[in-house]
Amino acid sequence: MLNINKKLSLVIPTKNRPEDLIELINSIMNQSLMPDELIIIDQSDTSQSKELIQSRWNDTSNSKLIYILDSNIKGLVDAKRHGTLISSHDLVCFLDDDLILDNHFLKQIIEPFQFDTTILGSSGVFINFPIRSKLYSVMYSLFHKGIFSDPRPQVFRTYEGYSNPLLSTNVLWGGITIWNADVLKKVPFDDKNFLFMMEDFDYSAKVRNNLGNNFFINPNARAIHNHSETNRASETDQEAKKISEYIAYYKKRSTNFIDLMHLLWLLIGLFLHVLYQSLKVRNIKLIKAFFKGINNSKDLIKD
Repeated sequence: MLNINKKLSLVIPTKNRPEDLIELINSIMNQSLMPDELIIIDQSDTSQSKELIQSRWNDTSNSKLIYILDSNIKGLVDAKRHGTLISSHDLVCFLDDDLILDNHFLKQIIEPFQFDTTILGSSGVFINFPIRSKLYSVMYSLFHKGIFSDPRPQVFRTYEGYSNPLLSTNVLWGGITIWNADVLKKVPFDDKNFLFMMEDFDYSAKVRNNLGNNFFINPNARAIHNHSETNRASETDQEAKKISEYIAYYKKRSTNFIDLMHLLWLLIGLFLHVLYQSLKVRNIKLIKAFFKGINNSKDLIKD
């Protein structure tokens, strides 16, 4: 029987993206199932986003709006941590601020938790996710081993028709994910977390190590990811940051010599990728970014 007592909090970290945020809020207000509360953690330099949202939010929706505007909150993980501390409901859904939700997104993403109380967390899907070749998925799986194992590219290829049941995974996306609130209490976000691109990977690992691996991708909870250019680093900066965060993640999570071998194997795969991309465009900027990332990693985390 459907448990109608589950309460849902939405947590949206945002920074200097008023136009993107209002599009997301509009899509939330069009949901077939509204959240019990909406928590916005705004790290913006101005109050523009706050004023837009407060003027738009419909008080008759029976959904409580909690808007925190604080530029002293630094980074995505810290914003999530603040949102978790504020929420008092059974389920907490974290959303990127540049999404547009399908009208039934919230109904779909909450529904499995109403029937199965053992689910720890679940991610929705991006319907505009770039179509990757089978070769890409094979190569990704080939080089992501051990503590870097990530089945998401393979799993994502299997949700044809958006009517499949939940798909098992061991890593959840950070910006389109719902967690059981008990998970967030038992495995809190690290307020000293230094990761950004790898923050979802890192948090999934923490939950797995403490509570198990009952994670799923829900192909019926659909959204468009607009990939806003605001606050987004250049391609070369993203490449450098990815490399440095992989190395930092290894330093944080490694337990044995095998993990080092998996890191070196992954770096070989990543270098082959940037080499191929550089040869295609006849430009070595990505190769330079690769080595910049290796150099920067020593400053990202101290042993």
